[in-house]
Amino acid sequence: MQDLSALTPPLLMCAVVVFAVVAFLRHEMRPGRADPGDQDDNISPVPAQAADGDDNERAAETDGADVSATDG
Repeated sequence: MQDLSALTPPLLMCAVVVFAVVAFLRHEMRPGRADPGDQDDNISPVPAQAADGDDNERAAETDGADVSATDG
């Protein structure tokens, strides 16, 4: 019985920490409105054409031009 009384304070602190973590996560993960400080509304979406790989083709063209200029 003395072993149990020796373990009570650490177990109580462990329970308090677990409760605090669960409460914090529930608060942060709850659905709802975003904070007014978030400025994500000012970001425009990426156009579909730019996401298809046009930039990669342009990069390949410039790489080829740089290589041919150094070869000659």
